[in-house]
Amino acid sequence: MYLSKPMELKPYSSQVHMQEILAMPDAPILWEGPKGQWGCFSQMSKSAFKEDGILYPTAEHFFQAEKARKFGDKARLIKILNAKTPYDAKAIGRRIKVNRKAWNEISFDIAIRANWLKFTRSENAAELQQRLLSTGNRFLDEAITRDSEWGLGRTPAMALYHGLAGRNKLGEVLNVVRERLRAEQNIDEDEFGLTAAHYTAVAQQLCQATRE
Repeated sequence: MYLSKPMELKPYSSQVHMQEILAMPDAPILWEGPKGQWGCFSQMSKSAFKEDGILYPTAEHFFQAEKARKFGDKARLIKILNAKTPYDAKAIGRRIKVNRKAWNEISFDIAIRANWLKFTRSENAAELQQRLLSTGNRFLDEAITRDSEWGLGRTPAMALYHGLAGRNKLGEVLNVVRERLRAEQNIDEDEFGLTAAHYTAVAQQLCQATRE
């Protein structure tokens, strides 16, 4: 079961560099948008895949398109599918008239579907899987200030200094995807420490080109 806060994580302080804390084996995985070492976990990261013959440039495009479908907004569905960026798709999706209760009941499962397709059908699916599995059992947290529902509502530095906050639903979604990948690849959780070390070594090489 996913926990939103690591019990043993100590706050970041001015005496200890943030990167040193993030390098600790049990430190949370934090990303702020689609850039940086772990930016590929963002729904805004480029990872095109097809579903039912339709091309989705990002998981966010799929997420917003499903929102339009569920609430019968065909005009905005077309606009979302043609949106040049995931940010444009999200902006269009915000204008869809929804039943908030109904959307809250289905949006989490839609996000799981979007990210499962991203991690299994996109052209860079193998690399994405290696990166996700390299995180072992570490907590996954999107550290952005503008979203406290799907993220922490804080930057990485703020999260380490003040503690993790927000609902972080995207982190929970990715935890579900990670567990499903482990199950399908027959990864024994009791031996996961060694497996994680292997994936970490591979992922570190793959991530060099995307580090800021």
